[in-house]
Amino acid sequence: MIGRAVVRDEGDASGNLVAFCEEFWPVLFGADAVGMRLDGSWWWVAYKELQLLVEAFRGGLASLGVGPGDAVAIVSENRLEWIVACYATYGRGARLVALDPARAEADWRHALVESGTRVAIGDSDGVTATLRGIQAQVPRLSHVIGLEPGATSALTYRALLDAGRRRPVRPLEPRPTDVASVVYRFPGAAAAAITHGAMMAEIESMRAKLDLATGDRAVIAVPWSSRRGQAQLHCMLMAGCSVALPDGTSPSPATFGEIAPVVVFGRPELFARLGQVVEGEVSRRPAVLQPFIRRGLRVAAGRLRGAPLGPAERLLVRLAERLLPEPVRMPFGRRLRYAVSSGALPPPAADPMRALAIDVRELAADPDEQ
Repeated sequence: MIGRAVVRDEGDASGNLVAFCEEFWPVLFGADAVGMRLDGSWWWVAYKELQLLVEAFRGGLASLGVGPGDAVAIVSENRLEWIVACYATYGRGARLVALDPARAEADWRHALVESGTRVAIGDSDGVTATLRGIQAQVPRLSHVIGLEPGATSALTYRALLDAGRRRPVRPLEPRPTDVASVVYRFPGAAAAAITHGAMMAEIESMRAKLDLATGDRAVIAVPWSSRRGQAQLHCMLMAGCSVALPDGTSPSPATFGEIAPVVVFGRPELFARLGQVVEGEVSRRPAVLQPFIRRGLRVAAGRLRGAPLGPAERLLVRLAERLLPEPVRMPFGRRLRYAVSSGALPPPAADPMRALAIDVRELAADPDEQ
């Protein structure tokens, strides 16, 4: 059941998210898939481990009776368990309803009712308790699962993993026209039902625009409750990249030095902060040189946009490159090639990165991310 207010996006691609991962992830085996910061260090889950978690949770969902045509909702920040629940849901032929935990309870209730959600997952004891509190108002909602093992959860993520390991099930392969995800826009706008074919088309389009290799690290600081965030996640995992999960959608610039990402997806305010890091490095140089360095960075950014350089401009660029080599690249992790912003960036934010040969992509604002 999908509510009347949902706009269906069929897309024109073949294939589905389940078949691709079932075929591709085993090839990657020990390569890092997802990274999290725990106790001050980064901990990485390999693709093989991720696949085993998906298989176990898929079996857990099957034990609850989840199957084709059902809806599984998750109210959660970006985290490993979100990925596991997502692909396990797809593998049961069900559709995912991803909701932002920052939204109001009334928004969750509306989405759960309209989407016909059968199982809802909460990322904290507070969210799980709220979902259990509104369960009686959602006619098809049979089970509430807590990602954290708190007292408010009748079912937990770990319990579902254990159930799935005891009774594993083979993945069901959706058709390209089957709905993969339902994305809700609040308030008032119609939700979007995105088919596997439509999502695959979006992923392929994104992959064609980014030159990425297996093992390249990516940071996604865009909520996966949005269509764009989901497409970015699927694209990176299908490219064999290692997805680092920073805290929230505005991580500290120091995080990038630790991860050394090749591509960062984020909101404009994140990249504005990174631009401020470059300016901070400039301000540490001798005061007499700062105007020349800033001018050199602006000229270098113009060069990347095709502006011709005269002898004086070339001298300024060389000066900036000599005076700001490592200190500037360190905040970006030295390897950053793509900065993909979910909205327009002002020149003070974009130009320093362009001057460092970072490809800045400014996408149209997405209402799902607001």
